[in-house]
Amino acid sequence: MRYIDVPKYISIVKKWGHLGADINGLRSQQLEAAIAAAQNAYCPYSKFHVGAGLLTVFANVYGGCNVENVMYNGMSHAELTAITSAIVHEGSDMRIMQMVVWTPTPEPCPSCGGCRQLIREHAASDEVIVWAFCQDPTVPPTGMNVKELLPKSFGPDNIK
Repeated sequence: MRYIDVPKYISIVKKWGHLGADINGLRSQQLEAAIAAAQNAYCPYSKFHVGAGLLTVFANVYGGCNVENVMYNGMSHAELTAITSAIVHEGSDMRIMQMVVWTPTPEPCPSCGGCRQLIREHAASDEVIVWAFCQDPTVPPTGMNVKELLPKSFGPDNIK
């Protein structure tokens, strides 16, 4: 993956108005965490660097990247590693307020089905938005809330 000048990328995203309501710079921090994590991804097989930055209800930002292995079945996706990091630091009651995913693609790339389920499990509500950004800072991100990502989903409430 080519090096991304993160401050320059974020400044272009802001210039194009793609951060929306960047309250207290938290979405910028999430995007910065996602890109930095993507640059550290261990993906020697797919060469597909993915980064995620999530914001918790306590206003903390955690990043995560994809980590592959030669067997493929033991891979960790960026969303999973970000959620795991947040749980390590905040405990099992950690809740996501918002998530940003960054991929080195021409268009924003949505989270896979397994990651959508994991996000739903740890989201503070069905209104939590997951923003997908791509390598081109002039391309608008796509944002979908949990209900849109995983309609009529199965979750913890179904087994109580």
